[in-house]
Amino acid sequence: MNGGWSGRRKPSLDPCAVFGKWASGGRRSAGQLPAEDRGPDGEQGPDGDRGSGTVVGAVLVVALLTLFWTGVQFGATVVAGHRVRAAADLAALAAASYASRGERAACDRAEWVVRGMDATLLSCERNGARFRVRTEAVRESGIPGSRRVTGRALAGPAHGERHHSDHSSR
Repeated sequence: MNGGWSGRRKPSLDPCAVFGKWASGGRRSAGQLPAEDRGPDGEQGPDGDRGSGTVVGAVLVVALLTLFWTGVQFGATVVAGHRVRAAADLAALAAASYASRGERAACDRAEWVVRGMDATLLSCERNGARFRVRTEAVRESGIPGSRRVTGRALAGPAHGERHHSDHSSR
């Protein structure tokens, strides 16, 4: 047995049926169509089309890619903003936890935290037992005007708590 092969040949496909009329035609230079394939005004294409669909398609692809790029850049800016605000929160908490060692030591600790999160400490101010911190990060690429993101935070003891260096009575 021949494994189910009956010996019959499969019908060959006509190249014109697969590739259209042009497959059977002779050599033509680019842009020339036979008279039967020209439009009523002698224009190219069977329906007088000169490839305007290709131009429209290309413009739509460019528009979609631009929209996609803008969305990605907007998302990256949002993520960078969250990161910078988190750096400010952690820096303010670090400064508040180092408050007993003095303002300079507390702000140095806040700066260490901010640098660890790839941001810049803009300011660190003590107001009593609380610390106010401002941070910033600059994105290297993106939509103009959204490359610089900032964060700020305030941290200190919870309401009603005494700071251990505060010697006032309750």
